[in-house]
Amino acid sequence: MISHFEVSGADPESLIEFYSELLGWRFEEAPGVEGYWLVQTPSMDGEPDDMRPVNGGLKRAEASGRGILLFFSVESV
Repeated sequence: MISHFEVSGADPESLIEFYSELLGWRFEEAPGVEGYWLVQTPSMDGEPDDMRPVNGGLKRAEASGRGILLFFSVESV
């Protein structure tokens, strides 16, 4: 099961606008971490939900580090 995600790109402000409008994600600058935002995804009814299992982060990145990183929860490795 996906437990966390991280989106990275050169223009995080554009990504914030895009994902806010398209998916209703909310963003909050991470305290003490420059260029990183905490992402809160909405529940199925469209309202943000702190207990939703999949929230994530967004960070500023150069060309080699752009993309989406998924984190999975597993019972055992």
